[in-house]
Amino acid sequence: MAITMKEIEHLAKLSRLALSNEEKERLTGEMQSILAFADKLSSLETEADPTMFAADGKNVFRKDEVKPSLSPSEILQNAPQADMECFVVPKTVE
Repeated sequence: MAITMKEIEHLAKLSRLALSNEEKERLTGEMQSILAFADKLSSLETEADPTMFAADGKNVFRKDEVKPSLSPSEILQNAPQADMECFVVPKTVE
């Protein structure tokens, strides 16, 4: 698929870009290269089985079980400052 200078000018107008003639010529060549590369994709074989995943991975689920947790005193033993069952932090908002 070829792209013309007129199409580049139309795209520039839609994008509200002011392009010089050199930029238009350069973009015409670059867009043609991009479209030629994208056109190569049409030659790929896509009728075979899809290969969504390269590995045969499966989700591993576990039961949702209630388990004992740490006590508040165990949690707060490494806190720089604690007040009963809470962390004490410096005030950051006036």
